[in-house]
Amino acid sequence: MKNTCNLQFTLLLFCFLSPSLQAQGFEKENSILGIGIGVGDRLGGNNLPLGAHFEKGVADQISVGAFAGYSSFSSDLAKITYILIGGRGSYHYGNHFDGLGDNWDLYGGLTVFYLNTSTKATDNSPLFGQELGNSGGSVDFGIFTGARYYFSDSAGIYAELGTGLAWIQLGLALRL
Repeated sequence: MKNTCNLQFTLLLFCFLSPSLQAQGFEKENSILGIGIGVGDRLGGNNLPLGAHFEKGVADQISVGAFAGYSSFSSDLAKITYILIGGRGSYHYGNHFDGLGDNWDLYGGLTVFYLNTSTKATDNSPLFGQELGNSGGSVDFGIFTGARYYFSDSAGIYAELGTGLAWIQLGLALRL
C-alpha cells in the first residue's frame, strides 16, 4: 500500500510541475458521471464492489464532485456490508503530455469520505439477525489517479487507482 501511495503522490506532483501544454479531454464545462465496478476489494471481501461518481468542472483543469460505493459479502456466520459516500476534487493533467490526443482525460485528486460498516449475523449463527458489535462508521481521506478514454463526445471508459472500496475501479464515463 505504501508503494501505491508513493506512486500516486509522484504522479500528482508530476502533474503540477510539468511545463508543456496542449489540448485535453477535460474542459471547465464538463459534467461527468462514472459508474464502475471494483477489482481488488480493499476491505477483504472476495467480491466486486460497485461505485459511482459525479464531477463538475469548476476551472479549466479542476473539477469537484461526489462519489459513493457499495460492497457486501457473507461468511457462514455474518454478512458484512460497506457503504461509502464522500466528496472528491480532481486536477486534470492530460494537457501536460504532448501528443496525447483529445480523447484522453488524465486526472488525480483527493477524497474525503464516510465509510459505514454493518455486520449482521446470518441464519447459521446463534445470533441470527442481530447487529454485531463492530458495526459503525468512520471518516477518512485518500488520493487517487485515473484515466478516461472517450470513444464519442459523450461516452467513454475509465480506470482509477486508489479510490472507493477497491484498489482499481473500471467503468463507463458519461459526459452530461
